[in-house]
Amino acid sequence: MVWVATAVAVVGTVASYVGSKKAEKKAKKQAREQAEIDRKVTAEELRMLDQEERLARGETMATYAGSGVRVKDPRLREGKAQSALTSPLAVLAEQAAEYGRQKKFTADVGAANAQATLTRGRNLADQYRYQGYANVASSLSNIINTGYN
Repeated sequence: MVWVATAVAVVGTVASYVGSKKAEKKAKKQAREQAEIDRKVTAEELRMLDQEERLARGETMATYAGSGVRVKDPRLREGKAQSALTSPLAVLAEQAAEYGRQKKFTADVGAANAQATLTRGRNLADQYRYQGYANVASSLSNIINTGYN
């Protein structure tokens, strides 16, 4: 009767190990797929920022075409806000710089999210793998104990 218990334990050990390997592979695959979705969402956000920037540029050009613009520039005179005459090109350059900062931030956050997704997937896959190893070790211990009893 001991050999039956040993055989069942061996089958359970193999099934546990195979199951953990499958779970590991699925966790990695799911993480890659989610990271790809994160990348696509980021690309769409960047595309929308580009479109928004083009619209803002067009509105600015239409509003200020052919004339100067009065703006407050806090960088003048020791931090005190002073009026300064500036051109529409300066306003456009400032808009472009701001959109550039927004796009860089969006791209950086998107890349970080995709990387975090991959890391979580690897961690989960490792957890499944080590759980499988622990189950195998436990099953082998049970097999050995069964053989000696």
